[in-house]
Formats: sequence, C-alpha cells, structure tokens
Amino acid sequence: MGIGIRTAGDRIHRHLGNAVDAFRAALTVYTKEQLPQDWAMAQNNLGNVLQEQGIRSGGEAGTQLFAQAVEAYQVALTVRTKDQLPQDWAGTQNNLGLVLWNQGALTSGEAGTQLLAQAVEAYQAALTVRTKDQLPQDWAKTQNNLGLVLHDQGIRSGGEAGTQLLAQAVAAYREALTVYTQAALPQQW
Repeated sequence: MGIGIRTAGDRIHRHLGNAVDAFRAALTVYTKEQLPQDWAMAQNNLGNVLQEQGIRSGGEAGTQLFAQAVEAYQVALTVRTKDQLPQDWAGTQNNLGLVLWNQGALTSGEAGTQLLAQAVEAYQAALTVRTKDQLPQDWAKTQNNLGLVLHDQGIRSGGEAGTQLLAQAVAAYREALTVYTQAALPQQW
C-alpha cells in the first residue's frame, strides 16, 4: 500500500486498485478455514486500502468504498477477537472507527449521525485493550481519533447535546496529550 500513498494523480488510483486486487487474490489462498489469522490480516489490509481509495475518490464512489472497507474490517473481527488476538482486535477496531468516521462525515442526516456513533463505539472498544499503561502511543492515537469523531458529532448535533460532545472531544484530546507531549512526541503533539 505504501507506493499508493506516496503517489499522486491518476497513478494512485491504479496502484490502490492493484493493491485491492492483490488482497482479494490473497484471500483465495488465505482462507478463513485453513489460515484464519492470515485471512483476517488480509481482510484488515484490504479494508485499509479500500478506505484509502474511498478518501481519494469522494462522493458516491467513496461512500461505496467505505462500505466495503467496513465489511472487510467486520469480517476480520470474526477471527481477530478480543479474547484470542486482543491487540489485532483493537487495531482493527481503530481502523473500523476511522472508516466509520469518514463514512459518517460524507453521509447527511440520521444515517451519518449513526455512523459517527458507531465510530465512537469502535474507538471505545479499542481503548479497552489499548490502555495507557500497556500501549501508550496506540492509546493516545485512539484517544485523538475519538476526539476527532466527538468533535464532528458535536458540530453536527448543536445545542446542549453538541456542547457535551465537544466537551468530551476536548477531554479525549487532553488525554492524548498526556502521552503526545512536546518533549517526547513533538510531531503528534
């Protein structure tokens, strides 16, 4: 996927499309029955590429790509369970939160609001494994992502509910800043 991210213009769509094709081909060999962890990793990576395609495509095409990414992450979570593979599960939950946030931002009305709420749920789930004590940088990253979604929810909601969501966003950002310090991690800070 790295080459697609660093490429600009029309070439990126070709590279990302090739990556999608490669992951789908891998899934014909990495089956859930024979190689479940490899299958789940390929599903997660497919979700990452589809999400990147969705971001770069926008509009209805982007929305469809985001929906495909959500599906890839959800099926990966059938193997990447919290009990069996907690860190992989949390990483996929974080990825799911990202795509739901992107999808929610592009979707108007109640459907968009629901997608943002699902993103919050995915981040909160990830934070049950990505703890500050055990995985501080992953925890801070997920806290920051949670803050971003809560911010969007607050703006969308308005009124008292919006104010409460914005306050929750500020709290999540402040939590992230306990790890993302200027001295230790200046770029994230």
